[in-house]
Amino acid sequence: MFLEEVRQSEEEHHLDLTRQAFRDYPAGKLPAGPGARELIAAFENIDTALKDHDPGAPVVLDSDQRLVNLLRGQAPSLHVGTANLCWYRDPAKALCNKLAGTPGAPEPKGMLCDAGRCPQSTIHESQLSVWSDKAATMNGMLKALPRSQRAERRRLQDELNRTVEIINSIGRPREHREGASR
Repeated sequence: MFLEEVRQSEEEHHLDLTRQAFRDYPAGKLPAGPGARELIAAFENIDTALKDHDPGAPVVLDSDQRLVNLLRGQAPSLHVGTANLCWYRDPAKALCNKLAGTPGAPEPKGMLCDAGRCPQSTIHESQLSVWSDKAATMNGMLKALPRSQRAERRRLQDELNRTVEIINSIGRPREHREGASR
């Protein structure tokens, strides 16, 4: 009984997060990260389905329920991470599964998540503080690293550049972030 309540609560939370991500989409607050393009395409399809639907008389409840029904198809694939939202639609594409050698796993492996590189990962404004903290930490590490550690310095600088690119693209319209959602 308790586990069923937890599962239902988690499903509703995922639906709420999906609904919020969808609300951000027409407002121009787009996700960043490798999976952003795919999520935006899914939202474009939902938006088209809503526009193509003839609601008849203006009934807000009907269109809200229609939106919830359309988003319910997205929400089950959502897995919430600290630094991202993972839309785990295709286990074979998930970077965590590739690293673990488990291409058909039923759930992502959160401990192996690389939110900035996984093709199913999106990064939203709600994760901005995590990414900003990461950038600040890497900046501190770069400053403390001896100049003689060129390879490590280059690796950290590349990771910092990737992190800053993600930070700069979170919530920005597509035309302002060409190439940022690679």
